[in-house]
Amino acid sequence: MLDANTLLLFHEVAETGSFTAAAESLGYTQSAVSRRVAALERDAGGPLFERRARGVRLTPAGVALGGPPSSCAWSKTSPAG
Repeated sequence: MLDANTLLLFHEVAETGSFTAAAESLGYTQSAVSRRVAALERDAGGPLFERRARGVRLTPAGVALGGPPSSCAWSKTSPAG
């Protein structure tokens, strides 16, 4: 089961297109974001983000998990519960 913090982190990475930008936005280190995304991907059974030279983008599995960032129900202003 995914918790609200993990879904918020997933959404922030998807929205910003960067582990580093998501980390800065959420007050985490980049390595903490990378570890949490890696754990989420292990739980999901495959990659949720395509790693690119200049950031990341959602894979089809990532879209299935949270949808495109513009339609994702999770945001920093949404209540976490």
